[in-house]
Amino acid sequence: MRERVEAAARQLGYDGPDPRGRVLRNGKFNAIGFMPPGAYAIADVIRSPYGRELVLGVSLACDGAGATLSLVNGTEETRTSTIREALVDGFILGHSVDIDLITSAQRRRLPFVILESDAGPDINSIRIDGRSGALMAVGHLAALGHRHFVILSIRRTSGPPIVHMPGEGKITAGFQLDYERLDGFAQGLAEVNLSIDDVPIIETTPGEPSAGAVVFDRFPEATAILTMSDWQAITVLDEAVRRGINIPEH
Repeated sequence: MRERVEAAARQLGYDGPDPRGRVLRNGKFNAIGFMPPGAYAIADVIRSPYGRELVLGVSLACDGAGATLSLVNGTEETRTSTIREALVDGFILGHSVDIDLITSAQRRRLPFVILESDAGPDINSIRIDGRSGALMAVGHLAALGHRHFVILSIRRTSGPPIVHMPGEGKITAGFQLDYERLDGFAQGLAEVNLSIDDVPIIETTPGEPSAGAVVFDRFPEATAILTMSDWQAITVLDEAVRRGINIPEH
């Protein structure tokens, strides 16, 4: 009888139980949803060196647990609805700037972790010591004799670079980590008798192709560039190569 049933199933093209039925029965998807830091699309994350390493680390952890990784689009238009609808058992959220993300995850009663920021004592989070890293970066460059700086901060919304001239104030939109890095830059500059208020700040999305040109065209006197992401640094280096500027010789 079993052979006859299996033969009939093959003839009808039946490949076995529908996995959606197992999900309904068990209430588990065996998947982790990952929304990377920043309001970026998945393609932007893959382009970013840091984003690729971050996704790789999460992937390795999922592989070790026998779970599937579901990349969640982080663009402003879709991220909240995606949190509500993603077929996952938990989330890794790249930031806590949008309280709607946390609220949506909490309403689903699923576990989640916030990256790069502190969302409060009742929420699991993994933080980066951005202040100390920024302080060390300034200290390293200052020890090499540099006193003319430009800062590239991360623009967290889409659009072209925003240039803040000395004395015009700080970044217009940023995450907690961005402000911590600015504090570290300010402390490091103060230790060599410089003020961050006298340093131009260019607010740009990571990977913005015009960022390097803005630096070299607007601030040719700068001898050191402080960035908040490796992708920003690579963009500036690419522009330096195009202009025949040798770093760190020049």
